[in-house]
Amino acid sequence: MQRKLFLAVVENGAAETDAALATLPLDIHPVPVSRIVRCACRRELAETAARMPRFDWLLLSSANAATIFFELVNIAPTAFSPRIACVGPDTAARVQALGYRVDFISPEHRGDAFAEAFAQAHGEEAVSVLLPRPEKMGSHLAERLHDAGINVSQLVLYRTEALSPDSMPDLHFDPADLFAFLSPSGVKHFLRRYAIPQGADVFAIGPSTAAALSESWKGSVHTAQASSRNGLLDAVRAFLDNGRIVKEQT
Repeated sequence: MQRKLFLAVVENGAAETDAALATLPLDIHPVPVSRIVRCACRRELAETAARMPRFDWLLLSSANAATIFFELVNIAPTAFSPRIACVGPDTAARVQALGYRVDFISPEHRGDAFAEAFAQAHGEEAVSVLLPRPEKMGSHLAERLHDAGINVSQLVLYRTEALSPDSMPDLHFDPADLFAFLSPSGVKHFLRRYAIPQGADVFAIGPSTAAALSESWKGSVHTAQASSRNGLLDAVRAFLDNGRIVKEQT
C-alpha cells in the first residue's frame, strides 16, 4: 500500500502542484483549506486596460494572479504590449500556458528574491510596472520595488478566504503519512481544522512556509531548496529515495 501525502490547497486555485506530486509513488490527497474570491473594481479594470500600452512591464506574482488578470482584461497575446515578469517558474509556466510570452523570471517563488533580481536588472531604467495582486500579499514586493526607484501601479484582483472548519471533511491521519504546504496561510488554515501526528514528515515549499510550520507545530520540517513546485517535488522525491536506500541497507 502506498503512503499518503496530504497537500493543503486553495479550493479554486490555479496551481497544479497536486498534479506534479502525482508523479511520485504516493497516494496524493489534496485538502482544500481556502478559496479565491474575486474583488476587482470594474472601473479600475477598465481604466487599467485603457492604460496598458503605457506600462513597460506587467509583474505577476502567482498563477492565480495571472489567470484572473488575463481573464478579466481580455487582451489577446498578440495585442499585449508590456513585457511580462513573473515571480518564480511556476507563475511563468502558467503565463506561458495561457499563450503569453514571459521576458523575466526570478529563480524562486519569493517576492524578495524577485525584487532584488528585477531591481538589479531594470532599476536604473525608470520603468513603469503594473502589479495585479491579491488583497493581502505575503511579501513587501511593491515596497521593495518602489525603494529601488521603480514606479509600481497596483491592481487588487482577489482575496483568499479560509474555508470554514465545519465545511472541511473529517480526515484520519497516520504517523506514516506525509504533509505538504505551499504557503504560510495554508499552514494556518490547515492547522485550524486538523492536527498533524507527532513524528510525521512535513514538507514546506519555502522558508516562510517552514517558519509558519515551526511556529504552530513541533516537529521536523523538510524545506524545499528552491521555492517552487519543482523544488517541493524534488524535496519529497529525495526523502523517498533516501528512505528506500536506508531500507535496502538494513
